[in-house]
Amino acid sequence: MRIRAFCAILALAMAGMPAAAEPALRDGQDPAAAAPATPPVVARGTVLSADRGAPIAAATITLNGQSVASDAEGRYRLEAGEATLYTLRVSAPGHYPAHHAFARHELVDEAGLLRVPPVELVERRAGRQLFVFGGDVMGGRRYETPLEGERRLVHDATRQADMRALLATMAPTLRAADLASVNLEITLSARELTTAALKSYVFYAHPELAHALAWAGVDYAAQGNNHVYDYLDQGLADTMAAVKAAGLGHSGAGADRAAAIAPWRTSLQGEAWSFLSFVGWEGRVEPNQVAEAGKGGAALGDDATIVETVGRETAAGRAVVVQYHGSREYSPEPTAESRRRMLAAIDAGADLVIGHHPHVLQGFEIHQGQLVAYSLGNFLFDQYIHETQASMLLKVWMDESRFARAEIVPIDVRDYRPVPAVAGMRDAVLRRLRALSGPRGVRIADMAGHSIIAGPASPASVAPETEPHALALAPVPGTAMAAIPAGALVQGAPAAARDEAGRPLVFGRGLLWRGDFESHEGFGAHDRTWTFEGGTGTLDRRAFAGDHALRVTPRGDALTMHQRIALRDLDRGPLTVGGAIAGEGTALTLQYRFRLAGEKRFCPWQTAGSFTPAGPGWERFAFDIPAPAAEPTRFNIRFVAKARDGEARPFRLDDLQVVNWEGDAGEPIAGLRQYVRLPGERAQQQSATVSFRPWASRPAE
Repeated sequence: MRIRAFCAILALAMAGMPAAAEPALRDGQDPAAAAPATPPVVARGTVLSADRGAPIAAATITLNGQSVASDAEGRYRLEAGEATLYTLRVSAPGHYPAHHAFARHELVDEAGLLRVPPVELVERRAGRQLFVFGGDVMGGRRYETPLEGERRLVHDATRQADMRALLATMAPTLRAADLASVNLEITLSARELTTAALKSYVFYAHPELAHALAWAGVDYAAQGNNHVYDYLDQGLADTMAAVKAAGLGHSGAGADRAAAIAPWRTSLQGEAWSFLSFVGWEGRVEPNQVAEAGKGGAALGDDATIVETVGRETAAGRAVVVQYHGSREYSPEPTAESRRRMLAAIDAGADLVIGHHPHVLQGFEIHQGQLVAYSLGNFLFDQYIHETQASMLLKVWMDESRFARAEIVPIDVRDYRPVPAVAGMRDAVLRRLRALSGPRGVRIADMAGHSIIAGPASPASVAPETEPHALALAPVPGTAMAAIPAGALVQGAPAAARDEAGRPLVFGRGLLWRGDFESHEGFGAHDRTWTFEGGTGTLDRRAFAGDHALRVTPRGDALTMHQRIALRDLDRGPLTVGGAIAGEGTALTLQYRFRLAGEKRFCPWQTAGSFTPAGPGWERFAFDIPAPAAEPTRFNIRFVAKARDGEARPFRLDDLQVVNWEGDAGEPIAGLRQYVRLPGERAQQQSATVSFRPWASRPAE
């Protein structure tokens, strides 16, 4: 197998020189807390009004515990300690506070200063409300009964503290809202429930979960979903008692249909609001999961019920939020049925529609001037699936029930808990949302560590007159590919790529979002992607790019580093697995396997090739893998490291990436295109030109 040069991300390529030697972090240690004592680092930035575009004076900026006020021009300068992760809080009188997180290398410039992108604060106004929405929450199963080799996160003796710890990092964002909401997709009971629905998966957790959500800032729990009735009437009654005891508003389930479809009503900033929650299907077992006359369950959100209940609330002069639980799991797009119902809710008078159930992010749409979010993905969930771990919190500002602005807070569901997404994981979240929202006319712009969707009345919501027609890309130095910057996707999707001779080139997308290891640890959460047989893996500050590499230490003469979480979101095309390695005396072999459509088991392991570094410094490697014989549903890799001379030595890995090149089968989502493949032996000396297709214009309101 031919070994080709490879690099994961264009923006990091120029940082490829190894850093000065620093102590490796201990396994499980937070990088932000473990940085060595060094002179303070100067951070600079600006605070602006999201409403007026003007600078905000006397705002309070806190970066890793150090605070300063902005000047009359909204500028600030402060000295912060050296760290690998930075958390930023910005507040000002008369404004909603903002919270952002960054990896150090995302901020540092050539002079060693931290250049923080401008932060926008939204004004508090009469009639304005801030909602924060999180996705699916379950909190049971592996939190208390971990898989083999995993640590337990929730213990009986410390349950309250443990559950709060799972939510602590995102609590400031939830608490800043006028109302925060999640989809509570689980039965809550303090007793051992034994009578369950005849389903493949049933969930329950201790009622302390409801109290932990309330502590973190959650005000309302949507219950119109397919797990609220997992333990039938007994479980439903216990769940209702638990959310009531925690002080959470709730709707979407009840002892009969009338109770289940009833709204939860509240008042915010003088505005009367109603919250409705529905599940999109009855279920295939008996008794089914939906409430009926004389039977408990979730509220069934068929077309007629959604229109009827929304219409009743709007006729009473109330603003309405609808949460809809439907569509196919793990799909990037809503089903036609789900989209029809969610848009019908707006047509019936709903002011905001929020979706969940797919467990992955789907895009946005603005319909009749109001926002529809098709799927928020997971928030607190123990799913053992890589693609479900790139997620978000959604902040939505409403002005007298009209959509004004939304802010996407990228999160990383790591260690089965939500933490801020940084570096490659944040990039994956925002690329996906742009790719899935752009075709429906929704433009997503960057703002500090987050992204924003401007409301129809905002000048920022109007796409610029000039759209990108083409972008020239140089190859990543020493590689056979070019990378498309994420910023190029704000206004359009890559449509075609050609080399210097005008020949068409192939696009690819990255599948392994934490391969830069900047999201391996931090914020108290630890990546569960890899297991090690015959050794250990720990973080190391001597990185190829960014701040972190993975230090792999064999105990004997061989070690296997196994990807525990298989990749599922695949196209039927060839793949490239590559990265950077430092450390002589070790031969690294890549093995891979597919699971194909219709098959219940993986194919046998196959060897893609081997690479032996020539010296102690960083070297790039890559292995090409041909397209599978049939449609793939899973892809799994492992590295086998063997000592060349019988003496095992530690080595470091960084910027691991799996690139899925587009094949002939299926229609790719153009906005997810991240790489261009440069063919031939002179690939490193070539360039590529990528043309873009502008995103659809927002429909006339």
